[in-house]
Amino acid sequence: MYDTIHLRLPIEDIIDFNLDVVCSCLDKISEHYYDSGQHQISGKIGENMKVGISNKNITIKGSLAKYYFGNNFETLTITQTQEAIVKLSNKLGLPIYDAIVTRVDFSDNIIVDFKPQAYYNYLGNCTYFTRNSIKANTLYYNGSSMTKLFYDKIAWAKSKNVSIPKDLIGKNVLRYELRYEKRLKNQFNLPEVKAHTLYDYDFYLRLLNNWKQEYSSILKLGNVTFNFEHIKTPKQLSRNFELIGMESLGYSRVMKEIDNLKQQGIMNNNEYYSRAKNRVKTLFTDSNQTATSDLIIELDSKINQIVDRGI
Repeated sequence: MYDTIHLRLPIEDIIDFNLDVVCSCLDKISEHYYDSGQHQISGKIGENMKVGISNKNITIKGSLAKYYFGNNFETLTITQTQEAIVKLSNKLGLPIYDAIVTRVDFSDNIIVDFKPQAYYNYLGNCTYFTRNSIKANTLYYNGSSMTKLFYDKIAWAKSKNVSIPKDLIGKNVLRYELRYEKRLKNQFNLPEVKAHTLYDYDFYLRLLNNWKQEYSSILKLGNVTFNFEHIKTPKQLSRNFELIGMESLGYSRVMKEIDNLKQQGIMNNNEYYSRAKNRVKTLFTDSNQTATSDLIIELDSKINQIVDRGI
C-alpha cells in the first residue's frame, strides 16, 4: 500500500562514497551552483525517481510504486517494498535501505459503486484537520504533519494522460491516501524511520491500522429523513426544513459559505462562525433527522475488507 516516498541518505554514512559512480547511474543530470558555495546535482532513475546530491546528503523522491510496477495505480505490499528498496540500492550502489524516510504515502484503491465524488458530501469534518475540497475530484484533510485525501483515480489518470489498467476501465476508483509529510519519527515515536523500517512487519501493520483509524475519525454525515415521530412542534419542523435546505446545497458548500462570510467580516464576533459550523455538524449528524447513507455503509465495509486482508 506504499506509493510516494522521500528519502535522505547522509553522505557521511556512506563508506567509500564515489560521486562519479553514483552520477553514472543517473539520467538527465543537471548541476546547480549557489552563492552560498553549495553545489547541487540533480538526476533521475527511470521515469519518476528524482535524485539530488548535495555536499551533505543524497535525496530520492518519487513514487516507489511507479518505479517498481511502471505505474502508480498499484501500490506496494510489504514484500514488494523491500524488493523496490533493494533494487534502488543495487542501482545506485548505495545503502538506500539505511536512508531516513522524510515522507511516505500509504494508500489503496477502493472500487466503489458510484463516482467517487458522490461520497464526499458524506465525509464531514475531522478533529485537528482542515477539510478542504480544493479540486473537484479531490477531498483533502490537511493536518500539521499529515494529509489525508480522497480522490478519483480515473479522473486523475485522464487529466495526466496516464494509461488506465485494463481491469479498472469502466470502474469507479476511489483512492484513499495518508501522506506522512513531517516529523515521522515523532509521529511514530521511533528514533528514526528508515527505508528498511517500511518493510518491517509490525510497522506495516501499524500503518494499516492507522489508515483505517484516520478514516474512522472523520465525521460521517447522514441522509435527511422525515421522521414524523420526532416532529411534534413548529420548532422541530423548522429544524427539519433547515437541514433539508442545507442538504440541497451540500455539506461542503455550506461550510464554504460560512468561511466566505468570515472572510467578509459579516458577523462581528469570530465565535459566531464556529457556532454556525457546529450547528451544521449537529444537524447533519442528528440521528432523529438523518439515517446512515448507503454509500458510507459501502465505504466502511470495503475499507474493513482491505484491512482484514492485511499484508
